[in-house]
Amino acid sequence: MGIDATSFDAVLLSFTHLTNKKAALTLGRQGLHMSLDIINYILTNYGHLNLIDKVHGKYCEKLFEEFGFNELDSLDYSSYEGASIIHDMNKPLEVTKKYDYIYDGGTIEHIFNAPQVLENIINLLEIDGIFCSVTCNNNFSGHGMYQFSPEFFLSTLTPKYGMEIKELFIA
Repeated sequence: MGIDATSFDAVLLSFTHLTNKKAALTLGRQGLHMSLDIINYILTNYGHLNLIDKVHGKYCEKLFEEFGFNELDSLDYSSYEGASIIHDMNKPLEVTKKYDYIYDGGTIEHIFNAPQVLENIINLLEIDGIFCSVTCNNNFSGHGMYQFSPEFFLSTLTPKYGMEIKELFIA
């Protein structure tokens, strides 16, 4: 799991919708899978010249910190990559903290109980918070348990559940 060039574009686009940048959560501990040259190139394209050469490292914590988040947690099923919250998202999560931003960079397609995953995400998200998911589309056989179509998000992340889709992209 991690942030590559395509995911980085999605993250930066989703940041434009944020009204608060206090706390962020990543589903899985997200690695940075780009060279510093690519990171700097994308930052330049988005006009973030003040961040050139500042966003780097094995994992994404520095990225979120440089964009103004002062709290960052990562949630994973195992402690293998050093996530700060260990929980099986197939099961309900007792919510003790809400997040302004939740990033899924390739986790939800590996979890069997998709309705519970979405319920956990919705419960973890602060009002007016942003959920950004970069996941496989249909026909990406052999990766994960599911390949989610745009209709999955359009049908589940609705006002009925307190959600509104700001943008939806297929890359």
